Amino acid sequence: MKKVLNITLCFILFALVFTSCSTVTGGSSENNDEELYAAAIERYFNSVLQADLDTFLDSLDPLGRLYPAPEAIEQLRESASESALPGEAYVEEITTVEESTSRAIVDVALFMRIDFDKNGEFYEETANLTFELTFKDGVWRIFDFRK
Repeated sequence: MKKVLNITLCFILFALVFTSCSTVTGGSSENNDEELYAAAIERYFNSVLQADLDTFLDSLDPLGRLYPAPEAIEQLRESASESALPGEAYVEEITTVEESTSRAIVDVALFMRIDFDKNGEFYEETANLTFELTFKDGVWRIFDFRK
């Protein structure tokens, strides 16, 4: 039961993403800040796929809505090695909605390719999401995201 809960926690955020998938629209940007925002988002999603708990936690703002409680972190730490999945996630398009020196809101088209069953069959989807990022300790981190 505990392992099932741990695996569920790892992938609950992906469930949010896959329930809101749609076609990508919009243009690309050459903004250097947008490259940093995209890197933060990719780092987060790929850390979930790789079950890299330290990178996962570092990609989140500790004061943000997505940061797990200490008990959940311990459970994730115990089961992380069993939770890794083949796949990748990357930002196809990004548009800045609002930004300051310490906060940014961006709309993103996020492509994900994941082998949930580890059988060589990959699920591919692009989701349009909005991320709120904060700048903490010299790094952009995810505070929250929504469909």
